[in-house]
Amino acid sequence: MSSENVSEIKDCYSDDIFKYLLSLESNAKVPKDYLQNIQPNVNEKMRAIMIDWLVSVHDRFILRYETLFLTVNVFDRYLSKVTVDRKKLQLVGITAMLIAAKYEEMYPPDVSDYIYICESAYSRNDILNMEQNMLKVIDYSLSNPTCLHFFYVQPIISCDSINCGTAGAVSAVGNTDSIAIDKAVFNTAKYLMELALDMDSLDYLPSQITVSAIHLAYNIIEQQMPQVLLDSALIKSHSLDDIKPCMDHLGYLLTKTNINCSTTKDKDYCIGVKPPNVAQKCAEVLDATRKKFARAKLMQISIHPKVKDYKVQTI
Repeated sequence: MSSENVSEIKDCYSDDIFKYLLSLESNAKVPKDYLQNIQPNVNEKMRAIMIDWLVSVHDRFILRYETLFLTVNVFDRYLSKVTVDRKKLQLVGITAMLIAAKYEEMYPPDVSDYIYICESAYSRNDILNMEQNMLKVIDYSLSNPTCLHFFYVQPIISCDSINCGTAGAVSAVGNTDSIAIDKAVFNTAKYLMELALDMDSLDYLPSQITVSAIHLAYNIIEQQMPQVLLDSALIKSHSLDDIKPCMDHLGYLLTKTNINCSTTKDKDYCIGVKPPNVAQKCAEVLDATRKKFARAKLMQISIHPKVKDYKVQTI
């Protein structure tokens, strides 16, 4: 089947696909307090360090964005059901990536690559046994939608400002139903979605995070959302009132990433920001995502003046 035929089929069924994804996303939702209830040996800081490391590994292997989001989904779903010793946390993380890569990638890394990246801390049998165990625990369910599935269900593509805000743009696969948005907005939204791999974001559904990231990206870059995007099924799926808590949370995440808590001024600012736990967590900000999005291929969006200077207002 040609790419044109695939595009026509996707265009025809995009609304049905979107509705189906909405019906699925609650099934894989992980409770935010699962660490306290299931993992006596693993705390939130350990999880944050592990996710930061997985972001770095994902970047080093040059994997698809979908693979990263599925990795974290599998990681959290497994830990929400099975108590794990902290010494095995890295094994769970790297095996989650092995599973996600097999599902999402055309040429996934070999088990030997994961052994190397872990500095031989685990053997081939360790990883393969964990893979079997994890797949059984999550019931071999790998098709649960993540943020990126909603971001791409009606293809959103980046463009130069002069061509933005139009429908009928042609995507790389020949899809003529794509919505073209400004490159800075596009990459800011992706940056916000990746920052939302934190623990507190488990409070929100993937579609809520996606819609919130798009709205907030337009606010940060100070552009008006084009009507064609406002009219899309994605944006209409959640009202601004519904996603306000999620947008606020993404704003706090970006603020936390941008603030340098080594100065008295910024420490005082942290204390004034709500939610209160931002102040405690501010010094624990991990940097893999920010560094990745500081590269030229991602438009250096994490150091874009409007992005890096963003701070939520003190409440």
